[in-house]
Amino acid sequence: MALQARDSQLISQLIDARYRQRVSAAAASRSAAACHSVCTEEEERRKKKKKKKKKKKKKKKKKKKKKKKKKKKKKKKKKKGGEGYFSFTTSSISISSSSFSSSSSSSSSSIIISLSSTSWNLPMQLDLVSVCVPGMSQPSLSLSLSLSLSPFLSLSLSPSLSFSLSLSPSPPPSPARPCILIGR
Repeated sequence: MALQARDSQLISQLIDARYRQRVSAAAASRSAAACHSVCTEEEERRKKKKKKKKKKKKKKKKKKKKKKKKKKKKKKKKKKGGEGYFSFTTSSISISSSSFSSSSSSSSSSIIISLSSTSWNLPMQLDLVSVCVPGMSQPSLSLSLSLSLSPFLSLSLSPSLSFSLSLSPSPPPSPARPCILIGR
């Protein structure tokens, strides 16, 4: 009877040890699987973050390139003027002052300064060709600017363009004298 009891105890101990080993192995495998899943999730998150950063950098580079191209285009655009164009600018400055007094015999003054400027371009393409005809004189083109100052402290600049063609009689040209071509 004593031997049977000892044998049963040994058998139960062996069963408990094997069960514990199995349980520990299962727990270890579960923990390993859990760790693997967590690691893979972290790696995926890192990859997504890297992709987002790369996309942002690409967008910033594209925006910078577009801005540079726009600046270059603006610089390349030629301003109106040069051959065949006359440009005029006018500006006027007016200063006015006003004062008033109240019942307490105090006065105050205010000065208003207004500055206005306008500019425009007049396309002037002139083809003045002299005709070799007796009694015809050469045409002339004159440009005048007038500056006036009035007692009310107003300064104005007004350009005026005048074109005159005089037809005063002139002596007939000699046969050896060639025709003259005036500016274009």
